[in-house]
Amino acid sequence: MPMPSPKNRAAIKTLLKGASKVLMLVAALVFLIGDRVFMEFAKLDFILAEFLGIGSAVICGIIAMVLHHKIEDIEWKEENEIAEREASAARASEEAQPKP
Repeated sequence: MPMPSPKNRAAIKTLLKGASKVLMLVAALVFLIGDRVFMEFAKLDFILAEFLGIGSAVICGIIAMVLHHKIEDIEWKEENEIAEREASAARASEEAQPKP
């Protein structure tokens, strides 16, 4: 799959970074106060509310980590493209030089 243009890549990376940070914040808040919120508003048992709070925090954390790794993947592909361009430019300059 071809990479989007550099302008779009920058926008995608910014969006993913923001979403990752927001999801980590949500995961932390749900972990800290999720059980009380579930117990109060959903009128659930304490154990079930704890389970839902921890489960929701884990799911948000996993999604945030996937987004973070996607950002790293995009950056890695960018670095590979730059290295390929430099290598092809070096090969072209070698071929352009006359041989003795």
